[in-house]
Amino acid sequence: MSKGFYKNRRLKSFIFLSACFLVAFIPHAINIENFFYILFALSFVIVFYGLIVISRNFTRNNVSNTESSSISNKGGGKSGALNYALKFTHGEWLLVLDADAELKQDSLIRLFSFVEEGDWSAVQLRKSVTNVSKNFLTSCQSMEMAMDAIFQYGRLSVAGVSELRGNGQLIKKETLLACGSFNEDTVTDDLDLSLRLLLSKSRIGILWDPPVMEEAVENLNALLAQRQRWAEGGLQRFFDYGDQLFTNKIDYLQKFDLTYFFILQYALPIISIFDLVFSIAFLDSPIYWPISFTAFMLSGIAFWYGSSCKSEVPVLQKSNFLMVFVSVFYLSHWFLVIPWVTIKMSIFPKKILWRKTLHTGV
Repeated sequence: MSKGFYKNRRLKSFIFLSACFLVAFIPHAINIENFFYILFALSFVIVFYGLIVISRNFTRNNVSNTESSSISNKGGGKSGALNYALKFTHGEWLLVLDADAELKQDSLIRLFSFVEEGDWSAVQLRKSVTNVSKNFLTSCQSMEMAMDAIFQYGRLSVAGVSELRGNGQLIKKETLLACGSFNEDTVTDDLDLSLRLLLSKSRIGILWDPPVMEEAVENLNALLAQRQRWAEGGLQRFFDYGDQLFTNKIDYLQKFDLTYFFILQYALPIISIFDLVFSIAFLDSPIYWPISFTAFMLSGIAFWYGSSCKSEVPVLQKSNFLMVFVSVFYLSHWFLVIPWVTIKMSIFPKKILWRKTLHTGV
């Protein structure tokens, strides 16, 4: 067992799960005066900040066509493979691509032009789906990637917080080595590295165009396996570096942003499931529905805007209200995946297991 497991992830998972349990249970067991108004106030804060994040995309340059006058010289699952390959690299920059990645012919020229203009330590290309029209799941994943890019760009513009997404990530080698290379004790090296870059005050740029194109998974089993890995890795990074996020290494707005999205992405699904169980047990109505409704509403807005933005590779051939609605419904799978993964992390001891995402070839 690697030393990474001595970071008490199992205990931290259990504490997090217990905290979500209590947050859901107490309002059902104890009549808290004006609690409903408190929830509406929280929902307002969520809407307010979420709309600010989304609105920052209105001033984004949709397409970057600039070229640079000078271009730079070009153990544990994927992380172990990347660290092994790192030993044989000599360039200033490293571009990480998955096996199914596709780039446009001039992507590298425009990518390095973007790097030089923004003085970034790393850049994440917007991810786009090649098999978007294969079935319902691939269409939803395409819109989900666009939604994610909308939030990513907005968070970067507002709070200076952005994340790598594994495929299509460009990293300065010197910065990567200073951060400790790729973490082999996590199932999502990109999310782990994103937090370490933030703590080291290294900036991650988000480039909308040109995108990196990849194959979306085409069946439910592959999707759930992929999402469980993402959920586990997402939680692992907060359990590993959570104490550092409350120090002076990052500013207050970044702390707020991280807390905001941690609650919406990880705490809310667990609280909502417990809330539903307690509402049935106490013959009561769900209490936290205003916050859940708010989160889905913001996702729907980001879905619509992300799929309708001018893009070199369109998210969908034709986007409409019905597709946005079903895509928001599709997001509800996270309300099952997050609680299940957290329970597993809290109860079962586990070795790091990096599962390759199933692709069939396009």
